[in-house]
Amino acid sequence: MTLFSRFRETFWQRASWKLFALLLLLDTGARMVAITRPIIDAHDIRQAHTAILTQNLREDGFPPVKTRGDWNGFENATVVLELPIMNHVAGRLFALTHSLEAAGRLVAIAASAAAFWLFFWLCLQTLPWGVTRWAATVFAFSPLGIFFGQSFQPEAPMLCLSLAILCAFWKWRETEQHRWLLVFLLVLALGITIKLNEISHLAFPVLALGLTKWGPRFLLKWQTWLIGAVGGAVTIVWSKVITHFNASSFPDWSASSNLRNFIGTLNDRLHAYYYLKLAGYMGGLGLTPVLGLFFLTGVVVVWRRRDSLYVWWGAGIGFFYLLWGPGGPVGHSYYHLVALPWFCVVAAFGLDGALAEGGWLAARRLGISALALLWTGFFGAALTTLYYPDHTAYSAARAVAALQPPKSEGLIVAADHRRASSGWPLYPTIFFYSGMKGYNLPLSDREVELATLIDRHPELRWVVQTRFTPQADIAMRNRIAIFSRTPVIQPALDEPLTKLGFVKVSMGPDFSVFHKP
Repeated sequence: MTLFSRFRETFWQRASWKLFALLLLLDTGARMVAITRPIIDAHDIRQAHTAILTQNLREDGFPPVKTRGDWNGFENATVVLELPIMNHVAGRLFALTHSLEAAGRLVAIAASAAAFWLFFWLCLQTLPWGVTRWAATVFAFSPLGIFFGQSFQPEAPMLCLSLAILCAFWKWRETEQHRWLLVFLLVLALGITIKLNEISHLAFPVLALGLTKWGPRFLLKWQTWLIGAVGGAVTIVWSKVITHFNASSFPDWSASSNLRNFIGTLNDRLHAYYYLKLAGYMGGLGLTPVLGLFFLTGVVVVWRRRDSLYVWWGAGIGFFYLLWGPGGPVGHSYYHLVALPWFCVVAAFGLDGALAEGGWLAARRLGISALALLWTGFFGAALTTLYYPDHTAYSAARAVAALQPPKSEGLIVAADHRRASSGWPLYPTIFFYSGMKGYNLPLSDREVELATLIDRHPELRWVVQTRFTPQADIAMRNRIAIFSRTPVIQPALDEPLTKLGFVKVSMGPDFSVFHKP
């Protein structure tokens, strides 16, 4: 029996196809809103980075692995961090959409829909129907899921792959058919080459599923050794590919250095800030504070049930945050998405227990109405936070593009603040929407670095300088609310630029554009 026929049969037996169709329709429809808008919401750096690599991939004739960035001037700066599957699909889809933003978002929406299907199917196989319906509903309407389910970055495809890994292993476990083992190995290899750190926690639930089926014999099966061999070989080969392609333009981005950055230090793990940020992000933007309360009760229910899959999956999530948290989910909060399915299931256990007969909310219409109203308010607040626009980079880029700079001239981005590195969330958006190549001015010795860059690269005849304003500070803090640290304010470079022969040619509320005639 195929996966689709089993899925369809289960739907008809439990009359759950209506819920699936309704949630999928609402889930996909919510993500289709404003798919052509510019990249100015949360995580704009990651989205614009992906858009630049996709655009250059198209221009280079779609090479299979390597992609090219625009922030090393006119150097043919090859950068490889993950297998660019999303870039390839979005780049080819551009021929139909004529909007790169829409193409990228459509890929994310399709991956998100597939992830919902896989999640629903997995819940049907492993959970009571009452928990399944709540888990699917929470998953469909998670603010974090809606936002990343249409973002131009590989998070939605990674969520889909992570769920595909579990579903494929479950099918092989139940059928012991070699074709499902091959499917599992394929999606595992794809997950490793896109983002190994995001799927590493799945070793825990996979191990639990194998041990509950075969006991200790699972560790001796030739299939288990094959899985380990394939996973290890793909990891080693892909690490060498990353190091090889990044060696010329970005030697600091070797596989080993990236690994060290994501693992972080022991001091990171002893700092309460990281764990408060993790809890706040998932509680506020993943489940919302209302469902976060049910999550806490759900943890107790899951533990008492001794459900090996979800207990060990939870242990894997703990491992994920402990190992990668300081460099991953804390430093790059989009890494939380792969943990969302487990959080939704646990919250669903809490909801089902509260609303079932004998639960503390059962048959209490006033309480249920108040709960729904509270959740709706938190849901709207979370989406507002994630979609809060920051126009600084986009407005500056459009101002440069309006001046129609020659393709032979380059651009320097000199941002005034934004966390601990100058221009960190701004420069990809400015490069993408201005259509220019150039450099991002680093945080320290800005005047010296500015003069050095211009002396070495006479083609750098444009500078965008953003200015710190209360509005920019509000935009930065509102988008990731309580999770932002104090911005590092940078001094203006008007005087050094004037001494170097630059003239101010455009100006906005929070930026200035300089050109050297």
